[in-house]
Amino acid sequence: MKSFFSVILTAVLAIMLFAACKGKKQQVASVVETVTLDNVFATRSVEVSIYKPPYFSIRDEYPVIYAFVGREVPVQTYYHRLDSLIACDAIDPVVMACIVDLRKKIPTEQVDAYEMLFSSKFVSIVDDYFADGGISKNSSDRYLYGIGFMADAALRISMKFQNQYSNFWCVEPSSTTLKQMPPLKHETNYYIAWNPKNELNTSFDYYPNLIKDIEKRGGYVQSHVFEFIEDQVQMYADQFTSF
Repeated sequence: MKSFFSVILTAVLAIMLFAACKGKKQQVASVVETVTLDNVFATRSVEVSIYKPPYFSIRDEYPVIYAFVGREVPVQTYYHRLDSLIACDAIDPVVMACIVDLRKKIPTEQVDAYEMLFSSKFVSIVDDYFADGGISKNSSDRYLYGIGFMADAALRISMKFQNQYSNFWCVEPSSTTLKQMPPLKHETNYYIAWNPKNELNTSFDYYPNLIKDIEKRGGYVQSHVFEFIEDQVQMYADQFTSF
């Protein structure tokens, strides 16, 4: 876990990075496209937002971030951060595929359905969308991102469905227990972020124990504790620069 000094130092560097990138303009803009899936839930369709980086080419094989985006952070915020980091050469170009659901409360049965969607179908849906090329089909180039309930789902998926993704970004998971989960069979990377002032359903030792449980199963964990808005800037920079 990072020391307090390290967190403060890297937070300052991240703010400087975003400030430096702000003035840079892309010669070619990124592209965002929307796809509607009608066969996920019986009563409603699902919106998928696809981000393609500047100079996207079907001849390249870009890493892919798969994400559920709710009300916490607008999907455009992620895309703007990617634009800035790519413009500064802080990260290589990447594709992002987001399921967007802006409801205040998602029914329990649909939370379970989303978990199943990300565990099995969503990778195939994105692969089909890029049938002509443009993304990597290697699990080591797939990143599953989740906040809150989707962070818990990502942790479960990482253990139960080990052939889909190799990288997991989990922001404030709160209820996952890994006691009955199997060991990891291949290299798996985790980025766990949480705010100790917002641990509604967790004990004070939940996150240290969670990290230990992941490491016992063979996972590699980076962790980030954030308490202020400035820390969240560093959290996102850490995530996107972990390629």
